[in-house]
Amino acid sequence: MRVDKKVNTFSLFLVFMFTLLALLNNIYGYLTGLVLVFILGIKNFKKVISIKSVLIFPYYVLVIYGLLITAIVPRNIKFEIMDFIRGALGVSNFLVFLVLGRLISLMYTPKKFFKNLCYFGIIYVVYVFYELFTSSLGQDQVLSNLSSARSVGNSTPLFLPFVLILVMYDKYLFKIFRKKEKLIYIILISVTILLTFSRTVYLCFFALISIFLLFSFNSKILVSSVRYILIYAFCFLLFIGIIPSSIRNELLIKLVNSLNEGSSQSNWNVMANVNTDWRGFENYSALNQYHTSIFFNKLFGNGLDSGIYVGSYAILLGLSTVYISYLHNSFFTVLIKMGSVGLIFYLLYFIVNSTFLIKKISQNILYILPVCLLVSLVISSLVVQGVVVAGHDCLNITLLGYLSNKKNYNEGNFL
Repeated sequence: MRVDKKVNTFSLFLVFMFTLLALLNNIYGYLTGLVLVFILGIKNFKKVISIKSVLIFPYYVLVIYGLLITAIVPRNIKFEIMDFIRGALGVSNFLVFLVLGRLISLMYTPKKFFKNLCYFGIIYVVYVFYELFTSSLGQDQVLSNLSSARSVGNSTPLFLPFVLILVMYDKYLFKIFRKKEKLIYIILISVTILLTFSRTVYLCFFALISIFLLFSFNSKILVSSVRYILIYAFCFLLFIGIIPSSIRNELLIKLVNSLNEGSSQSNWNVMANVNTDWRGFENYSALNQYHTSIFFNKLFGNGLDSGIYVGSYAILLGLSTVYISYLHNSFFTVLIKMGSVGLIFYLLYFIVNSTFLIKKISQNILYILPVCLLVSLVISSLVVQGVVVAGHDCLNITLLGYLSNKKNYNEGNFL
């Protein structure tokens, strides 16, 4: 396969930015994004607001709505400015990194941007292997249980499945890899994904392959997708067979429990049930709080400063209060903070944009990439707090922001 030499240009800025956003998956990542938006936006403000977006359903309306509701909502508890700041940063998280991605789209062509994303992917792989190696030298028990094994690197790197998908389907997308180079990338990133021991990462990866299987509308991609699913299913079974039995047993139990985890129907007066299924208890607490709220709060929410009441069980998280700011399932977080109206808008953002983009895939296969990112963010929202926590999913949102620029789908802009 012929590869343009220009595509191989290494961008220190891009790789450094990707690395920061991947490792600073917290408030520091949010602040990093905010600083970058400010610096890059000074010069390109007029250009970025004039960008034609492929995301037809806007997100900024939810930010404005959340701020307005916080100002007028009737309260049962005292308004705390720090809780409001935390909530405001959380709801604006998506917007900040979406804008950052759009600013970056003014600076780098798709082929160069995504080639450097793949460079970063390999750097991250090296980092994980280095951490694993040094941890095993200093601690013989690093692979003795699931918790210690998952302590290496970012425990839920949801950007890795997307990077791997870019490499796997490269010949249908940007054509930036030679055959041997592609194979090396696939092997290294695949092994790293397996070593996350993360159910969420595994689910995200197979979901992205399924998107290519179902929505590419291309017989060759369909055959490739089926082949990939079979190969990775076999590799996963092989991986399960060779890892230490202590980790294997824990991982299998967690995989089996995934079918029922998150249910709000258990007896939550029993501490053991809360310890076993904290996500389910969170969901129960949110629903109970919602159903006991007045009609106004059910409809419009309790404000960005509000929390979810979990009572004395908050001590399990090391908290001294009876409220927590965010749940693993961000859809319930949005329901409590912004009510049914906010939740409907949050859902519509993903549904409307995904549906619109799927219809465009038959015109240009690249439209499948933002669909993949939207699905990744939905999975994150269901399981690991999602985009409404400051700094969370900042790399994937930045990638979505980059791909939201309509000009990236013109073939003349690829190089």
